[in-house]
Amino acid sequence: MPLSPVLPKVRRFSLPVVLTLPLLLPLAALSLVGYLSLRSGQRSINDLAEQLMGEVSHRVQDNLREYVSVPHQINANKVAAYSLGYLKTDDLVPWEKLLIQQVQFYPYINFTSIGNELGSYRTGEKLSDGTLRINRSGQENKFTFESFNATKTGDRTTIATTVPNFDIRREQSYKDAIKAGKTTWSAPYLSFLEPTLLVSAMEPLYDGDRKPQGVLFTALRLDHIGRFLNDLKIGKTGQAFIIERSGSLLATSTKEMPFLEQNGKRTLIDVGDTKNNVTKQTSQALKERFSNFKAIQNGDSLKLTIDRQPYFVRVEPFRDDKGLDWLIVVTVPEADFMAQIQTQRNTTIALSIGAGAIALLISAWTVRWLTRPLISLTEAAKDLAQGNWQTRLQVHRSDEVGDLARSFQTMSSQLQGSFQRLEDANQTLEERVTQRTEELQATVKNLQATQQELIQAEKMAALGQLIAGVAHEVNTPLGAIQAAGGNASLALQEALQELPRIWHSLPTQHHNLFFNLITSSLSTDQLLTSREKRQRVRQLSQSIETMGIDNARNLADTLVDMGVHDDVTPLLPLLQHPDCDRLIKTAYNLARLRGNHQTIQTAVDRASKIVFALKNYARFDHSGRPTVAPVIDGIETVLTLYNNQLKHGIELHRQYETVPDIACYPDELNQVWTNLVHNAIQAMQGKGELTITVQPKDREGIAHLQVTVIDNGCGIPPDVMPKIFTPFFTTKPMGEGSGLGLDIVKKIIDKHHGAIDVTSQVGRTAFQVWLPIQLQEDS
Repeated sequence: MPLSPVLPKVRRFSLPVVLTLPLLLPLAALSLVGYLSLRSGQRSINDLAEQLMGEVSHRVQDNLREYVSVPHQINANKVAAYSLGYLKTDDLVPWEKLLIQQVQFYPYINFTSIGNELGSYRTGEKLSDGTLRINRSGQENKFTFESFNATKTGDRTTIATTVPNFDIRREQSYKDAIKAGKTTWSAPYLSFLEPTLLVSAMEPLYDGDRKPQGVLFTALRLDHIGRFLNDLKIGKTGQAFIIERSGSLLATSTKEMPFLEQNGKRTLIDVGDTKNNVTKQTSQALKERFSNFKAIQNGDSLKLTIDRQPYFVRVEPFRDDKGLDWLIVVTVPEADFMAQIQTQRNTTIALSIGAGAIALLISAWTVRWLTRPLISLTEAAKDLAQGNWQTRLQVHRSDEVGDLARSFQTMSSQLQGSFQRLEDANQTLEERVTQRTEELQATVKNLQATQQELIQAEKMAALGQLIAGVAHEVNTPLGAIQAAGGNASLALQEALQELPRIWHSLPTQHHNLFFNLITSSLSTDQLLTSREKRQRVRQLSQSIETMGIDNARNLADTLVDMGVHDDVTPLLPLLQHPDCDRLIKTAYNLARLRGNHQTIQTAVDRASKIVFALKNYARFDHSGRPTVAPVIDGIETVLTLYNNQLKHGIELHRQYETVPDIACYPDELNQVWTNLVHNAIQAMQGKGELTITVQPKDREGIAHLQVTVIDNGCGIPPDVMPKIFTPFFTTKPMGEGSGLGLDIVKKIIDKHHGAIDVTSQVGRTAFQVWLPIQLQEDS
């Protein structure tokens, strides 16, 4: 391998490191050999553990097969006696002799029994202390479970235990056997008479027509399996246990009983609730690996840590052809195999430490001898770099290091002269840089002042464009006020002229009727469309004509204007008066005074709103500090000023959500909304739909207000889109735009630490303005 690619990497290390590394290579080789030896020992331990657990698992399976075959053999003998006719299912007393004889031959059989379809039940049972029992229940004793002490020949002696309400037909095991219709196993259960866990082999009996006659039971004591597991030698401290697929603990090599007993009641233990920590954590690890015990279909091995100690685990399914399905689990701590390996490991570590110490001592002496003069040279170089030109090396060697020291002294003298010349040149350069910096600062100030003037000019230009619309908006309510005032003056003059004449010509009893007409007209606020008015006039005219009154059409028109368009029967004396037309017109003139007053009030409110909006728009905050203000109020101010241009052909949609006030520069934001709304109006050429939405939204995890201005105008061409925020860029004709509008918008939004996004196509252009709710001021 060529050295050229390696040398640059070697140069990164210090000289002592480079010199020490080759001396430490033998130590590294020794450490590698020790590591490989330990790895080999570990693999040997794994193989040995696998063999041991496999052997234990096979021994447990072989013994289990022997255990579980016996109950079915006993049932087979009972089936033979029944088939040959020696015993009947309708009389169970003769069965007692056979049952008590069978239970005596097998030490790990708890009982053998029969139950029939009438509910009769007989059992031959041997307790763990050797006591023989004959158990019965049925109709003859009102289904009370009675347990009698018995002799070896099957004769009952004294009664030992009774349990009321025991009907074998209601027991789950009996129902399961009848339902299966074949030889099978019951679920594990606890004995009535003593603290032991049982599982029964079950054989249903049938007559010639395949009608069920009863069920044969033979109960296997699982505590005998536990004793067998206790006697197994599993390494030094290994354990084994057997569980059902549901998770119930059946037997274990520890002294723990596979059930709990509290307040006289016994219950099965789930393997996850066992008090043995190794058994509990092993079962939890199996669940985590296979999700549940039913998923374990084949033997498997794993390694886990229990109480900070590594353990080997082997799990094997155990099944028979009668439906038995258990799991055998064997655990062995790694420490049982580690004694010899630990001795070898300690020896290897001791040798490695000794060899390393010797190698380090030799390398330290060698490196010190080689590097001491070089270190002196390095210190001298550092002093030289800090400007200490008086440093002199005290190296008296005639080898290459001595030559290097003398060369360094020569170089030091040359550098001292060069450095002095550089200092002189640097002084001159600093003076020139200072002068140039002052000139640049003056130029920057001029540019900033020019920029502010351009921004103010753009704002004044936008304000100037609003003047015509605002003037028209103000002239409209002023004209309405002038017209309403003239109408009110004329109506009052006519009413004052006619009122005395009408008052004398009108009978006294009709004076109140006349004033009630005026009062009713003044109190009505209902506004009618042209179509509704024509309909009411037509109906009222027909009603007046039926009264035989002339000029019904003109009277109806005047009455509807006064707000009278329902039943006019109460007004009949006035309508039949000879001066009816003059009387109704005078009442109309008096009522018209209120309408003119409302017109004047509406016009004044409109003019005030326009003046207020113009005042807000022209306001300028001289503090230069942000203030908390509502964004929607600023938008509404701009929309009020643009009302004259919006109301002629542009449909405005406001979509405002409830949003908080934000810290901002309100007068500058008003300029943003002015530019965006003005651009939208121009893009739509005065006709279209303008939509403005305000809503709270998060942007990059920070709370913002999103203001969106959408128009359905001509859109922004794709080739123009990248340039719209460029200063002085515009697509408008000469004199209609300076090209600074969107540039100013961008700068104002940047000042608020916000953002602006633009999407555009023909028929839809949207400017999205993002403003942070909490404004962070620039430092």
